[in-house]
Amino acid sequence: MKADFQRLLDAVPDAVVVVATDGTIMWANAEAEATFGWPRDELVGHPIEILVPPRAHAAHVSHRRRFFDTNSARITVDVSARRRDGSEIDVEVSVGRPIMTVAGPLVVATARDLSARKRLDEMKTHAAALEAENVRIQEASRLKNEFLATMSHELRTPLNAILGFAELLRDSRLPAGAPEHAEYLEDILSSGRHLLGLIDDVLDLSKVDAGKLEFIPDKVDVPSLVREVGAIVRPMAAAKRIRVDVQVEPGLKVLLDPDRLKQVIYNYVVNAVRFTPEDGWVLLGVRSIDPQRFRIEVEDSGPGMAPADMARVYSEFVPPGSPPTKGTGLGLALSKKLVDAQGGSVGVKSSAAGGTILFAVLPRRARRSTRDL
Repeated sequence: MKADFQRLLDAVPDAVVVVATDGTIMWANAEAEATFGWPRDELVGHPIEILVPPRAHAAHVSHRRRFFDTNSARITVDVSARRRDGSEIDVEVSVGRPIMTVAGPLVVATARDLSARKRLDEMKTHAAALEAENVRIQEASRLKNEFLATMSHELRTPLNAILGFAELLRDSRLPAGAPEHAEYLEDILSSGRHLLGLIDDVLDLSKVDAGKLEFIPDKVDVPSLVREVGAIVRPMAAAKRIRVDVQVEPGLKVLLDPDRLKQVIYNYVVNAVRFTPEDGWVLLGVRSIDPQRFRIEVEDSGPGMAPADMARVYSEFVPPGSPPTKGTGLGLALSKKLVDAQGGSVGVKSSAAGGTILFAVLPRRARRSTRDL
């Protein structure tokens, strides 16, 4: 009968040990030998603690009490076990109700090595991480390709204008005082400035990313600076019959890099004008929030943005919801980096019904500056 019982235990695919109330191992099967590395004769008659790491003895005593509780149903726990060579493995131990025998109550404990399952889980986790990284790389590649296509268009347009008008001036016999002569020169200058602005945006983006863009704080009279931006933008807005209104807190002064602040405000307003249909309006507002911070806000009457577009409105690759002919999207991306670099934050509000608000919150005083406003 004893031999039959042993053969029955050996047929079980999991490690099995039969334990008495005092923790003595009464039987062990072949899989227990393989799992724990102990010969059967070194297991039987020895305390179960030889399979438990010293650091886990306290937890094991608690589990053993539960195992011999006759009112307990089947208990399954994950524990650490010690092999004969001193190495540790994680096992899932499952114990049923105690069996009453002439020798006293016994419990049958099955132990399943979790190493394979954990390796599989780790492989699955690693595979999921690789898949996510692959998706991220593919998305980044797609965005960069779109960005390059957009930049190619944006750079070629003013460059073709410069070359075309320069060739007309070279090949024609227009006198220097002819209206067309001055018009062609103005077009060359305008296209050249636009091209230079694009190149500067690209270079500034790379400088900010590399931490090499220099900020030179100075006293800034905000209303005066906003008037300068308005004067630059109004011709562009007038071409689309867009009204640009300004609401600036009187007397607002800050201590920041004036050129970078102007760049942020200009990019916000230009973006609003670009995406606002003809006969629309744009409102630029600048006000203090508290003694430490102030807010730049540009609202337009253009079409609203979908949530997906709002999530990438400050992307440096693709302007949200627009074809390449509507701009590179570099302006807002650069603005975000300039604001972030100075300890500020940016945001966007929009709705499908129409209208968009882009805003930036900046410190009124540059970091590490001791100059007074």
